[in-house]
Amino acid sequence: MIRLVRIIAWFIAFEIILHFIHVHAVLVIGPALFDTLNEYEIASVSYVNGKLFYMKYLLIFGIPSWFALADGMKPPAGPICISRIGNYSQMWRSFDRGLYIFLKKQLYIPVSGDPSSKYFLLRRFGALGTVFLFVLAWHGTSSNYFYWVLLNSLEICMEWFGVAISKTAFYSKIRNFLGPRGERRLIAFSMITTVVPGIMGVFFFLSRREIGIIIFKRLCINLIGTIMQFTLNLPNRLLYYYAVSAHFIVLGYCFNHVCLELEKYYAVKQVSGDEVKQKIL
Repeated sequence: MIRLVRIIAWFIAFEIILHFIHVHAVLVIGPALFDTLNEYEIASVSYVNGKLFYMKYLLIFGIPSWFALADGMKPPAGPICISRIGNYSQMWRSFDRGLYIFLKKQLYIPVSGDPSSKYFLLRRFGALGTVFLFVLAWHGTSSNYFYWVLLNSLEICMEWFGVAISKTAFYSKIRNFLGPRGERRLIAFSMITTVVPGIMGVFFFLSRREIGIIIFKRLCINLIGTIMQFTLNLPNRLLYYYAVSAHFIVLGYCFNHVCLELEKYYAVKQVSGDEVKQKIL
């Protein structure tokens, strides 16, 4: 009953938000008009659209799952909140869990094959391509979905690269030198590079190609160019762009710390719950 009350409360909240906050309309205006927004306005509109998409899925999955529970079945858990996702591979695992299980069992595992095989690395990339081609075929071959799939593929490959680096002897020396807290800060800062393509991919998914390109250019390409100019001590860049770039980097760094802490918290909570179940059994 508590679950049903929460679903109804979220439905009412969602309806109220849609009646008073019309951010969906901003993503369908002309590209020239959208480009007149400043960086903070673009970031705010994009973020709120992502949150509303999450709330919609919370209801889409929540209502049928309640009826399934009432019938004695055990449906997959609902979508994970996008505000605590630092690794977008986790987004694919935890947002649409039923789709993830299907893609993993029917496409990824059969194509990637045995992990001990010497060709596993190549087959793993082939499996990644197969999965995203299926997703692209499912959603449609519109150009905005193509950019979404491309950026998500890039993000997951970057995560794999980071995991491979973490297993090297050189990284072990860095870990020993920095200590647990220093390593945590290094990981949080490095995760900015993986969060960016994942988030930008979502904005392509939620809008059309022209709007997605504007968001990608204004919030990613231009700000990266500003950072490069500052690093190389190049002139002719407004102080405003330096401030925005620094602000977004600090926000991303703090955001990743929160995501890492929540990931650790829920992992411990799950282990504790499993131990309680084992004792009961």
